[in-house]
Amino acid sequence: MASRYSVWLLAFAMCLLGCQQKPQDPKAAAPSGSDTTTTDFVAGTGSPKNDSSSQGMVVDRAQYSRNFLAGLDRATEGKRYVLDRGVLVMEGNDTARLPSIPAFGGMIRLERENEGTLVRLEVTRKNWTAVEYRLEVVASGKEPQVETGIAEIPATFFLGAESDESESSGESYFVEEYTETRPDDCTLSLRLGRESESDGALLGRVVVNCPSLKLPDLSAFPALFQK
Repeated sequence: MASRYSVWLLAFAMCLLGCQQKPQDPKAAAPSGSDTTTTDFVAGTGSPKNDSSSQGMVVDRAQYSRNFLAGLDRATEGKRYVLDRGVLVMEGNDTARLPSIPAFGGMIRLERENEGTLVRLEVTRKNWTAVEYRLEVVASGKEPQVETGIAEIPATFFLGAESDESESSGESYFVEEYTETRPDDCTLSLRLGRESESDGALLGRVVVNCPSLKLPDLSAFPALFQK
């Protein structure tokens, strides 16, 4: 159930969107074909200014990746919404929170060795929707391979959680997936979640679909453990 704060915030945003005036300066209007949320702030006032084509209000948009905001209007399928401090409140009081692993401003380390291959992963939260990562793979008798980048949560995060299966219990647990997409449809995904059967231990998996990186196949590699 949405909190009173969430309901008030949604009502406030809908009022802003319903009462807004068309921009007098044609240059202030969003470019044709743009599907990016166009909320910004009136210079020097701190008050939200919403473009007439926008269906939502984003508080402090610098805390969200551009790709995420660009896809949010499509993902919410025409519903008006407010996005504030990692909480998405949609028309009808549907509420969803952005992933919290790692914590805002925090960093986590995970690693595991299996059959002569050591995998280390460091993940640092960059903002509400993106994380920076450092992946190191050390195969027996080979030089370490290191990949770094920024992976993001999709704008459709609220439509349904991903899950992985625990190797120890055979039970499924929910995961939060961050993906980096490189040229040539090359993707690297980080899947982070807590397994209830192991006292909520944080587990991580890495899924690489990028032949050009020449990394070993990690799809069957066991879950990494937090260090």
